Amino acid sequence: TGAALQFHRFLAVLCVMARLGLRQLQAVMGHNLHNPRARFTQWFQKEHGKNIDARYLSTSKKQAVPLSLASVLSNGEVSREVLEVLAENSFDSMMLTDVEGKITYANNGFTVLTGYEVDEVLGKSPDMLQGLGTDRKVISRLVEAMKIGGDFEGKAINFKKDGTPFIMFWRVLPVRVGGVLKGWVGIQRECSHS
Repeated sequence: TGAALQFHRFLAVLCVMARLGLRQLQAVMGHNLHNPRARFTQWFQKEHGKNIDARYLSTSKKQAVPLSLASVLSNGEVSREVLEVLAENSFDSMMLTDVEGKITYANNGFTVLTGYEVDEVLGKSPDMLQGLGTDRKVISRLVEAMKIGGDFEGKAINFKKDGTPFIMFWRVLPVRVGGVLKGWVGIQRECSHS
C-alpha cells in the first residue's frame, strides 16, 4: 500500500543515515515485515534510549514531516559540523553580521561571488559591495526592514573586488536567540538577468 511504501522509503533513508546495511535492517526488522512501524519503534527505543517522534512514522496519506534543522542540530556532537558543511559547501554566498552590521563570517561562496577573501571583509559592512550603480531605493527598503527586525529580499547592482558590476539577488534575515536579536544572515546570489 501507499503508506507501507512511504514507511519503507523512510526506513531506507534512516538506513543510509545510520549507515545500516540491508542485512542489518532485516536483522532489526525481521524478514517478515509485519507491523514494521512497531518493530522499528521498539528497535529505535532500544538502540537510542528514546522514542522516535511519531510524526515521522505517519501511515496516513499525508507525507511524513521532515526532520527540522533544529532537531538535527540538537545533537551537540554534530551541530557545529553540520552548519559548517552546509555553509561552506553552499553554492550561494552567505555572510553573518553582528547587530551593528559588521561582517563576522563569510563562506567560500562569498569569495567566489565577490572576489574578496574572508579576512578582507571581517569587521566591515556589507555596503562595501555597493557603488554608484546600486539602487538606493532597494538599500532604503533593506534599512527599513532591518530597523524593525524584519526579513528582506532584494535585487541590486553590486560590485566585485575588481570593480566588475553584477546583479545580486539577496535575502537578509534576523538571527534571534530567545527573542533577542543577535545578528543577521545574508544569502546572496548573482542573477543572470535583470
